[in-house]
Amino acid sequence: DYIVVDTAHQVDDVLLAAVDMSDLLLIVTRPVIPEIRGARLFVELFRKLKYELAKLGLVINGVDTKRMGIQPEAIERAMMPAMIHIPYDERIALRAANYGEPLILKNARTPIGQAIINFATEIQKHFAQTIEDIGPMSEAQKRPGIGRLL
Repeated sequence: DYIVVDTAHQVDDVLLAAVDMSDLLLIVTRPVIPEIRGARLFVELFRKLKYELAKLGLVINGVDTKRMGIQPEAIERAMMPAMIHIPYDERIALRAANYGEPLILKNARTPIGQAIINFATEIQKHFAQTIEDIGPMSEAQKRPGIGRLL
């Protein structure tokens, strides 16, 4: 099971508490200067606060190498390697948003659908590696309820 928390852009006590409790923190940016600047400032803050960089993943959304002047590789050089580049497809994304349905349901074979599937695979690999690094669970960790907390 995964818990996904979509936070606000400002850094406050609530965001830092969520970061402290998270196993993976994804920074999502698009290839536009204001968003890149904000994402880069967050990565720098993350480093200054001495958080584990392995907990951080970069997602570059809305990548359109034909029309956009800022290439994903330039963003990666400025910050860190990206976990995934999600291609720009306004038609599919807007249709999914307007109909309130996940775009993957009807568009799994499109480039944006394939990117979402690859993204899910990368997240799964990240957690599989984390579990492998930690080792087997103790009996207390396997117990439901309060036993998992102790």
